[in-house]
Amino acid sequence: MSVNPMINSVAIGTLGGLVAYKLRIPAGALVGSMAAVVIAKLSGGHLAALPSEAKIATQIVVGVIIGVSIKELTWASIKSLAIPAVVICVCLMLAGVVSGLILTHLLHIDPVTAFFSSMPGGMNEMALAASDYGAHGPSVVILHFVRLVVVLCTSVPLIKWLSR
Repeated sequence: MSVNPMINSVAIGTLGGLVAYKLRIPAGALVGSMAAVVIAKLSGGHLAALPSEAKIATQIVVGVIIGVSIKELTWASIKSLAIPAVVICVCLMLAGVVSGLILTHLLHIDPVTAFFSSMPGGMNEMALAASDYGAHGPSVVILHFVRLVVVLCTSVPLIKWLSR
């Protein structure tokens, strides 16, 4: 009896995502599901891509999750954050452009993948957006994952050191 390759993909991804999540790996659900599917595919597993509607549904769900996570903000507090938000965005975008240029020119990564990998943003959101513009999604996820792990592992000790 043959199992639908799409069902295989979802089952293997779900198992990998749950395991990584339970192990408390940063962004474990995303990284674990991706790793499990890649390993299964490279091992000759009978897998298939999900339909494009699945990506649209995922983007909607991510948008809802982000939207409902904003709590207790008033218009006054949002207005007071406008200038700091602009400054942060400009600085991070400039850093992303410089990083993207370095990845493109020195390491020969295609420009679209380099820029999506370098721009600030959540790993899930950037990978979904990047694939819409022809970037290599797995590379974007891996580079964002490395960034996330480095930031998580170094920010607390750095903040403690700076605040002494």
